[in-house]
Amino acid sequence: LSDSQIRLFLKTAEQAGTEWFPIWAFGIYTGLRSGELIALRWKHIHHHEGKPIISVQESWTKQGEYKPYTKNKMLRTVPINSSLQLIIDHLRHVNPSAAPEDFVLPQLSTWRQGDGAKELGAFLLGCNLPKIRLHDLRSCFITQCLLCGVPPIVVMRMVGHSSLKTIMRYVRLVGTDVLGQTEGLNFSS
Repeated sequence: LSDSQIRLFLKTAEQAGTEWFPIWAFGIYTGLRSGELIALRWKHIHHHEGKPIISVQESWTKQGEYKPYTKNKMLRTVPINSSLQLIIDHLRHVNPSAAPEDFVLPQLSTWRQGDGAKELGAFLLGCNLPKIRLHDLRSCFITQCLLCGVPPIVVMRMVGHSSLKTIMRYVRLVGTDVLGQTEGLNFSS
Protein backbone atom coordinates (compact mmCIF):
# COMPACT_ATOMS: atom_id res chain seq x y z
CA LEU A 1 0.00 0.00 0.00
CA SER A 2 1.14 3.54 -0.68
CA ASP A 3 1.46 6.20 2.01
CA SER A 4 -1.98 7.66 1.18
CA GLN A 5 -3.56 4.21 1.05
CA ILE A 6 -2.11 3.34 4.46
CA ARG A 7 -3.48 6.60 5.89
CA LEU A 8 -6.95 5.89 4.49
CA PHE A 9 -6.87 2.28 5.65
CA LEU A 10 -5.86 3.07 9.25
CA LYS A 11 -8.19 6.06 9.54
CA THR A 12 -11.15 4.03 8.28
CA ALA A 13 -10.31 1.06 10.53
CA GLU A 14 -10.01 3.30 13.59
CA GLN A 15 -13.25 5.15 12.84
CA ALA A 16 -15.07 1.88 12.22
CA GLY A 17 -13.97 0.70 15.66
CA THR A 18 -12.94 -2.70 14.33
CA GLU A 19 -11.20 -4.91 16.87
CA TRP A 20 -8.58 -5.50 14.19
CA PHE A 21 -7.44 -1.85 14.14
CA PRO A 22 -4.66 -2.15 16.76
CA ILE A 23 -3.41 -5.37 15.16
CA TRP A 24 -3.22 -3.83 11.70
CA ALA A 25 -1.70 -0.61 13.04
CA PHE A 26 0.97 -2.50 14.98
CA GLY A 27 1.77 -4.50 11.83
CA ILE A 28 2.30 -1.35 9.78
CA TYR A 29 4.13 0.62 12.49
CA THR A 30 6.48 -2.18 13.60
CA GLY A 31 6.95 -4.67 10.77
CA LEU A 32 6.40 -7.54 13.21
CA ARG A 33 5.32 -10.86 11.76
CA SER A 34 1.79 -11.98 12.60
CA GLY A 35 3.05 -14.57 15.10
CA GLU A 36 5.23 -11.95 16.78
CA LEU A 37 2.23 -9.62 17.07
CA ILE A 38 0.09 -12.35 18.61
CA ALA A 39 2.82 -13.09 21.18
CA LEU A 40 3.51 -9.43 22.03
CA ARG A 41 3.23 -8.89 25.77
CA TRP A 42 3.32 -5.73 27.86
CA LYS A 43 6.74 -6.71 29.22
CA HIS A 44 8.11 -6.31 25.68
CA ILE A 45 7.20 -2.61 25.56
CA HIS A 46 9.60 -0.51 27.58
CA HIS A 47 12.10 2.34 27.38
CA HIS A 48 15.74 2.17 26.43
CA GLU A 49 17.79 5.31 27.01
CA GLY A 50 14.55 7.23 27.41
CA LYS A 51 13.07 6.08 24.10
CA PRO A 52 10.07 3.74 23.83
CA ILE A 53 10.85 0.43 22.13
CA ILE A 54 9.45 -3.01 21.51
CA SER A 55 11.72 -5.96 22.23
CA VAL A 56 10.74 -8.65 19.75
CA GLN A 57 11.55 -11.97 21.35
CA GLU A 58 8.56 -14.33 21.26
CA SER A 59 6.35 -15.80 18.58
CA TRP A 60 3.18 -17.79 18.08
CA THR A 61 3.30 -20.68 15.64
CA LYS A 62 0.75 -22.05 13.20
CA GLN A 63 0.63 -25.13 15.40
CA GLY A 64 -0.94 -23.00 18.12
CA GLU A 65 1.92 -22.70 20.56
CA TYR A 66 3.99 -19.84 21.91
CA LYS A 67 7.74 -19.96 21.46
CA PRO A 68 10.26 -17.96 23.50
CA TYR A 69 11.97 -16.89 20.27
CA THR A 70 11.14 -15.41 16.87
CA LYS A 71 10.96 -17.20 13.54
CA ASN A 72 14.68 -16.85 12.87
CA LYS A 73 15.58 -16.88 16.58
CA MET A 74 16.88 -13.30 16.40
CA LEU A 75 16.07 -10.92 19.22
CA ARG A 76 15.55 -7.42 17.92
CA THR A 77 14.31 -3.97 18.85
CA VAL A 78 11.80 -1.77 17.05
CA PRO A 79 11.40 1.88 18.06
CA ILE A 80 7.90 3.13 18.87
CA ASN A 81 6.89 6.29 17.01
CA SER A 82 4.39 8.83 18.35
CA SER A 83 1.48 7.43 16.30
CA LEU A 84 2.00 3.93 17.66
CA GLN A 85 2.50 5.32 21.16
CA LEU A 86 -1.02 6.79 21.04
CA ILE A 87 -2.41 3.35 20.19
CA ILE A 88 -0.38 1.77 23.00
CA ASP A 89 -1.62 4.41 25.43
CA HIS A 90 -5.22 3.69 24.39
CA LEU A 91 -4.75 -0.07 24.84
CA ARG A 92 -3.23 0.57 28.27
CA HIS A 93 -6.14 2.87 29.17
CA VAL A 94 -8.68 0.21 28.13
CA ASN A 95 -6.89 -2.39 30.26
CA PRO A 96 -5.11 -0.49 33.07
CA SER A 97 -4.62 -3.61 35.20
CA ALA A 98 -2.75 -5.51 32.47
CA ALA A 99 0.18 -7.44 33.92
CA PRO A 100 3.57 -7.61 32.19
CA GLU A 101 2.78 -11.17 31.04
CA ASP A 102 -0.56 -10.14 29.48
CA PHE A 103 -0.88 -9.80 25.73
CA VAL A 104 -0.95 -6.30 24.28
CA LEU A 105 -3.20 -7.02 21.30
CA PRO A 106 -6.64 -8.64 21.20
CA GLN A 107 -6.29 -12.41 21.00
CA LEU A 108 -8.84 -12.96 18.23
CA SER A 109 -9.54 -16.62 17.51
CA THR A 110 -9.80 -15.96 13.77
CA TRP A 111 -6.34 -14.41 13.88
CA ARG A 112 -4.75 -17.25 15.84
CA GLN A 113 -6.38 -19.75 13.46
CA GLY A 114 -4.71 -18.06 10.49
CA ASP A 115 -7.76 -16.29 9.04
CA GLY A 116 -6.44 -12.77 9.50
CA ALA A 117 -5.88 -12.33 5.77
CA LYS A 118 -9.58 -12.91 5.06
CA GLU A 119 -10.58 -10.21 7.55
CA LEU A 120 -8.01 -7.79 6.17
CA GLY A 121 -8.94 -8.49 2.56
CA ALA A 122 -12.66 -7.96 3.19
CA PHE A 123 -11.98 -4.70 5.04
CA LEU A 124 -9.72 -3.36 2.31
CA LEU A 125 -12.28 -4.28 -0.33
CA GLY A 126 -14.85 -2.20 1.57
CA CYS A 127 -12.41 0.73 1.50
CA ASN A 128 -11.78 0.33 -2.26
CA LEU A 129 -8.14 -0.44 -1.52
CA PRO A 130 -5.99 -3.22 -3.00
CA LYS A 131 -6.33 -6.58 -1.30
CA ILE A 132 -3.19 -7.56 0.58
CA ARG A 133 -2.24 -10.34 2.96
CA LEU A 134 -1.65 -9.79 6.66
CA HIS A 135 2.07 -10.39 6.08
CA ASP A 136 2.04 -7.50 3.58
CA LEU A 137 1.62 -5.08 6.48
CA ARG A 138 5.24 -5.98 7.24
CA SER A 139 6.15 -5.11 3.65
CA CYS A 140 4.37 -1.77 4.06
CA PHE A 141 6.54 -1.04 7.10
CA ILE A 142 9.72 -1.95 5.24
CA THR A 143 8.98 0.06 2.11
CA GLN A 144 7.75 3.12 4.03
CA CYS A 145 10.87 3.08 6.23
CA LEU A 146 13.06 2.94 3.13
CA LEU A 147 11.08 5.75 1.47
CA CYS A 148 11.56 7.85 4.64
CA GLY A 149 15.32 7.42 4.31
CA VAL A 150 15.94 4.80 6.99
CA PRO A 151 19.16 3.04 5.93
CA PRO A 152 18.52 -0.50 4.61
CA ILE A 153 20.83 -2.04 7.22
CA VAL A 154 18.76 -0.44 10.01
CA VAL A 155 15.49 -1.65 8.46
CA MET A 156 17.04 -5.08 8.15
CA ARG A 157 17.86 -5.11 11.86
CA MET A 158 14.39 -3.91 12.86
CA VAL A 159 12.56 -6.59 10.87
CA GLY A 160 15.00 -9.40 11.59
CA HIS A 161 16.23 -10.10 8.09
CA SER A 162 19.43 -12.08 8.32
CA SER A 163 20.40 -11.57 4.69
CA LEU A 164 21.15 -8.30 2.94
CA LYS A 165 19.80 -9.96 -0.20
CA THR A 166 16.30 -10.03 1.32
CA ILE A 167 16.18 -6.32 2.17
CA MET A 168 17.68 -5.39 -1.20
CA ARG A 169 14.50 -6.66 -2.91
CA TYR A 170 12.64 -3.85 -1.16
CA VAL A 171 15.37 -1.30 -1.88
CA ARG A 172 15.13 -2.08 -5.60
CA LEU A 173 11.33 -2.06 -5.49
CA VAL A 174 11.09 1.45 -4.03
CA GLY A 175 14.20 2.80 -5.77
CA THR A 176 15.65 4.35 -2.64
CA ASP A 177 19.12 3.33 -3.71
CA VAL A 178 18.93 5.79 -6.61
CA LEU A 179 16.73 8.57 -5.18
CA GLY A 180 18.59 11.88 -5.21
CA GLN A 181 21.80 10.35 -6.47
CA THR A 182 22.04 12.70 -9.47
CA GLU A 183 21.79 15.92 -7.42
CA GLY A 184 25.57 16.35 -7.63
CA LEU A 185 25.39 16.53 -11.42
CA ASN A 186 25.03 20.22 -12.11
CA PHE A 187 26.54 21.35 -15.39
CA SER A 188 24.51 24.51 -15.91
CA SER A 189 26.38 27.77 -16.18
